[in-house]
Amino acid sequence: MLLVRELGLVAAVLLRFDGSFFHGDRSKASIFTRKRLADQIAKLDQEIEAYGRSLEDNDAAEAKIKARIAPAVPGGGDIGDKVAA
Repeated sequence: MLLVRELGLVAAVLLRFDGSFFHGDRSKASIFTRKRLADQIAKLDQEIEAYGRSLEDNDAAEAKIKARIAPAVPGGGDIGDKVAA
């Protein structure tokens, strides 16, 4: 810093330096083309749909279990209905 000032390369009164280090990655795997982005978006859409289906399947399985258990357990049923009553 002092050398830069002494050589007259900087006329500013206040200078700040950022000490961040960034590693470059020029591999083909790191380059995103339009086609690659479109493929990735399509894959993510499929994963989201699969997750939604699994949630629906779990809800259906829970509903079946509730329907089977509720009559067998005295006082069973939906707590929301009891609170509303």
